[in-house]
Amino acid sequence: MGDPNKNKLKNETPTPEEKTKKEKKPKEPKDPNKPKKEKLPRLIIRLTDADKNTLRFTAKQKSSGAAISFATHTVRDEEGKPSTTRGASANHLSFDDAKSAVDAGASAAVKMGWIPRGGSKVTSKNDVFDLSSLPAPKK
Repeated sequence: MGDPNKNKLKNETPTPEEKTKKEKKPKEPKDPNKPKKEKLPRLIIRLTDADKNTLRFTAKQKSSGAAISFATHTVRDEEGKPSTTRGASANHLSFDDAKSAVDAGASAAVKMGWIPRGGSKVTSKNDVFDLSSLPAPKK
């Protein structure tokens, strides 16, 4: 009349018959001759401020040849939890148009005071050797 399993307790262990019902199919091995998906071009420019908030400009090419550009702004609260918003989205006919839109947005943000990621903290060290005096390999 009803479901025989309806009155079973939740903490009861399943019988071997019930276990066999949930058998998974084995996965097929990947074909090494299958061509990989072509990766579409992408450009990301990351900027930060003094409070470690980030502004990221992204340009992505779509499979149709068109492209999209957008910006994301991530703000961290007092507890350090990030909150991300997206804006400045635009569709473009080509990836080059999207790249120029991203470059324009990033340069405007730098003029406002955003710092290119790593730009303020990275300093290059003096060269220890040059091409005329390369170090010898260990033997």
